[in-house]
Amino acid sequence: LLDLAEAGVTEDKQIMALPWIDAPRPELLARGRDILIRAQALQVTPRGRSWRLTRRGKEMGRFPIHPRLAHMILQARAVSSSLAGDACDLAALLQEVELLRGGRNRHGTDLQARLDALHGGTAGAVALPAVKDRVLKASSQLQGILGLGQA
Repeated sequence: LLDLAEAGVTEDKQIMALPWIDAPRPELLARGRDILIRAQALQVTPRGRSWRLTRRGKEMGRFPIHPRLAHMILQARAVSSSLAGDACDLAALLQEVELLRGGRNRHGTDLQARLDALHGGTAGAVALPAVKDRVLKASSQLQGILGLGQA
């Protein structure tokens, strides 16, 4: 929906008129729009039939990740650059299937163990080198978009 709003498609009727292979269900459009409104990425127009992309929505759209993760990064930036860098690491990590050798069977679902392994390792948690490189590269890209100067 962010991309469609950026392109000027801001009404359900316009979205449904697009040549979809499988058209989105109206209730899913409404749910996605509600999420983006809560994230302050979209704003309903005064008449309520369409919406517009906000400045924050444009900023979220710059990130090549799910809008919820972009929202997390922007929220973290409002606190500190350090936290924003951590949020970029976490967003990049969440884009991958698994960082640790042995995965969930061996390490459970604790994200802290994965973040620790990403930045030097912890006892018993070994990061898969190719995955670690991808995550660090993706985090660096996100930090560069954010202007943190570590890209």
